[in-house]
Amino acid sequence: MANRRVDGAALRQARLNVGLTLSEVAEVVGVADGARVGAWEHGLEQPRPSFVPKLAKVVNLPVTALLVGKGLKPRLADLRLAKGLTLTELAANAGIPRTTCHRLEQGVGIRTPDQATLTALASALDSSRDAVLAAIVRVRADRGTNLRSN
Repeated sequence: MANRRVDGAALRQARLNVGLTLSEVAEVVGVADGARVGAWEHGLEQPRPSFVPKLAKVVNLPVTALLVGKGLKPRLADLRLAKGLTLTELAANAGIPRTTCHRLEQGVGIRTPDQATLTALASALDSSRDAVLAAIVRVRADRGTNLRSN
């Protein structure tokens, strides 16, 4: 399953809609110059997760509107990107193994995460346990994997 990516065309259109130059966006999000933002818009590079919420804010869109597959209900990776976290940062902030986060984002496994894991993820993502569980269920449904209770 592919990771969510920033849709360069959506970023470009949103930037133009708010009347900003590449350099202005670069300055606000904290990158060296507009060439980096241009590379994101042309799909040559992907921004680091920490830049995604900053980009969304500067172009006045929700994070999910900048992602390929927009309009879909958020998956766990979307919640993480909206918070501007890498997978490693999410794991550290939640106090759970990185492999667990990775497996949950990829829809691997069939067991419902325990309440402690859901609570830790929800706290790290500033979200509710129900939203985190729904995001996990969604990615597993995309894979054709159904959850079962422990």
